[in-house]
Amino acid sequence: MPLHVTLATDELLSGFGEYLDLSVLEEGDLRLVFLSNLRLMNFRVIEVGYDDGFYVSREVIMQKELLPDRPIVAMWAENRGISFMDEDYETRYFTLGYEDDVFLLREF
Repeated sequence: MPLHVTLATDELLSGFGEYLDLSVLEEGDLRLVFLSNLRLMNFRVIEVGYDDGFYVSREVIMQKELLPDRPIVAMWAENRGISFMDEDYETRYFTLGYEDDVFLLREF
């Protein structure tokens, strides 16, 4: 998995020369940081609905790319997920769960 999600702490963010902080643009429950070891294109924070399967109900944040040396910080709320285009130009969609102090991405 090229993407990692964790809580955005000042200590963690101070280790990056630069990051994109989008958390000021929205309300949410948690401030998270999205990190990738690859360039991911068309990075989106999405609202996810469920009706006989998950679907994207709206795009909350849209960014051209998520770069390994420039993480993205965003607020998180219930029913949110992410999408991005991977290195094979496939768009992938994920919900985000939290178990045992770990954020889990589940593809749909």
